[in-house]
Amino acid sequence: MKNKLAFIVGGSGLIGKEVVNLLLLKGVKVINLDLIERKKDQTSTFRKETFYKFDCSKNNLKPQISKIIKKYGSPDYFINCAYPKTKDWSNNSFKNIKLKSMFLNIK
Repeated sequence: MKNKLAFIVGGSGLIGKEVVNLLLLKGVKVINLDLIERKKDQTSTFRKETFYKFDCSKNNLKPQISKIIKKYGSPDYFINCAYPKTKDWSNNSFKNIKLKSMFLNIK
């Protein structure tokens, strides 16, 4: 994994920051694609990912992704840790999620 490039959508969130930290420990260059840059904490003080403001809720992501790839190159890994946008998602199971909600949250 050393010297590989990873784009992490939602890299500032609870799950995303742990994925970022693990990849950084493995020597991966990480581009954190999120709306908000994560705050430094004890786990991130000695290593740092590159932050790029990214809104994955937009319908047409192609211009955003193309711009990021032009700047950093094509990623070896693309991981989505972004949190779904509808309220019914957090306290539910996949078995109970309605199809409409699934389409809104997984594009």
